[in-house]
Amino acid sequence: MPLFFYILLSGHIAFVTSTIVIVTILTWHTTQISPSISDIALIQVTQSLPLALLSIVFGTVADRISRRSLLILSQSACLVATIIFAVLASLHPPTIPLILTYTALLGVATALVYPCWQATLGDLAPTPHLRSAVSLNITAFNISRVTAPLAASMLIVLAGVPWALGISSLGFAIFLCGLFRWTPAAQRANASAHRFFYEVFDSVKYVRHRREIVTALFWTCVFAVHTSFAATLLPAVISLVTDGSATSFGLVTACFGLGAIIAGLASLLWQQAVNRHLVIPLSLVGLCCHGVMLASGVAPKRPDMLRFEIAS
Repeated sequence: MPLFFYILLSGHIAFVTSTIVIVTILTWHTTQISPSISDIALIQVTQSLPLALLSIVFGTVADRISRRSLLILSQSACLVATIIFAVLASLHPPTIPLILTYTALLGVATALVYPCWQATLGDLAPTPHLRSAVSLNITAFNISRVTAPLAASMLIVLAGVPWALGISSLGFAIFLCGLFRWTPAAQRANASAHRFFYEVFDSVKYVRHRREIVTALFWTCVFAVHTSFAATLLPAVISLVTDGSATSFGLVTACFGLGAIIAGLASLLWQQAVNRHLVIPLSLVGLCCHGVMLASGVAPKRPDMLRFEIAS
């Protein structure tokens, strides 16, 4: 595997880690300044909605414009926005509208990074090693989901929210350093706006006529909805059943990521020991059991967190 693959992979993981750390910090801060679950949910929405709405568009853009330039643009925007946000947070505790504006910008940058990075993997890794490169990327991502919340809780306790945000911006700087040193092969570009929209629609039509892709997307949406509910309500549950400290929040959120790693390892065993048609039904049973256990185990310590209202 080329050296620059490992350099840029490390930079991408630094970006992912910084993003998770920042979202964890802001979600915990929101539980401290607002009793409304809707405010916590809006943070998840502003970060995830751009990824859902813009990925196809940005994926088409990544095929027409230098992916290196797009990645540099996204990381520069994240770095500058995070530094400005950290400075503002040091002057005055961040309000809900300011937090939502910042997380929306972070969501747009993430929506730009993901398709560019997935395509860049094919440029960095030779074809015989592409499968290993993708597996290594996924493994590193899941490890970040465990380590980043723990790092976030430590930063909050040791440095406070403003400094924690400032330190988290280092991940964007690390990725930028790797991108500036990378000189990719020339990429074919087509500046026709007419063809751009046709390519977006062609992508949608291609997916619509492939039954296996439609089925995979359907079940992905089913599990993503449940996961989104869990991720949204997790901060409120932590406040209900624990003291609501940053340490408790980081530990429980890290366990959420640890579950993803365990599930990935378990799926390898399932593919060998269980009929593949039974994987989805068994997973649905697991989701139902998870919901029942969570609902029966919550003993509210903060009844005000049970209120769900539209944030003003």
